[in-house]
Formats: sequence, structure tokens, C-alpha cells
Amino acid sequence: MENHFQGKNMEEFIKMMEEVFEKEKGSSTKTDNFRDYETWDSLRALAVMAMINQEYDVTIPREDFLNCQTIGDLFGAVIQRCSDGKK
Repeated sequence: MENHFQGKNMEEFIKMMEEVFEKEKGSSTKTDNFRDYETWDSLRALAVMAMINQEYDVTIPREDFLNCQTIGDLFGAVIQRCSDGKK
């Protein structure tokens, strides 16, 4: 089972999150609470989940997603799913 994590790092993840949230490039950090962004809403949550699925070929369970507060937390959950080989 191959995942799409290879070659992707935190900086790339942050850039993808900035695109989803329509933020200025370079304006976000791993410690940002993405739920505090002005553009945060349920549709953005779905867009984030779709981006993760498309880019990393994994699905973050709802409970894990709800437990993530920062971009870094979410990236950690993605890494964990990729490392576990879970989709």
C-alpha cells in the first residue's frame, strides 16, 4: 500500500492550507489555529479533508480532525495515518 506522503513536508502542507483558506502566501505557521481563520467554516473543513485525501491518499477520522487545533497538529495526524499505512 503506497501513500502520497513521500516528498511532502510541513512547508508544503502549510502552503496547501493557505490555498484552501485563501490566505496570503507565507502568512501561516504550523502553530496557527486554523479554526481561527476568518474563512473557517464547515465548507472549509470539507475542503481541508478533501485536500488531505487527494494529496496524501489518507482520510483523517472525524474525531482526530476535531482534536487537531493547529496546522501542525493536523499535519501530525496526516503523518501518523501515512506511517500507519491507513487510508
